[in-house]
Amino acid sequence: MPMSRSSVCPICKHNVKEMFHPFCSKRCQEIDLHRWLQGNYVVNGIDGEASHLPIDDEKEDERRSFLDDHPTPYQDKT
Repeated sequence: MPMSRSSVCPICKHNVKEMFHPFCSKRCQEIDLHRWLQGNYVVNGIDGEASHLPIDDEKEDERRSFLDDHPTPYQDKT
């Protein structure tokens, strides 16, 4: 999708570069990620909202079985 000429980086307000969209540079991408990881940004919702949802034991067992069969590179394989 082509960017409009008025696209500006939300971090530094420079023109957006397609390679880093919606940012202008890798630096601004990393600043934004850091802000998310530090909790500077929030998504509106009710605190603990997801914790009140019932857990479907059968689906949870399927999920765990799938993860056991398909470990991620971050899982300890001991």
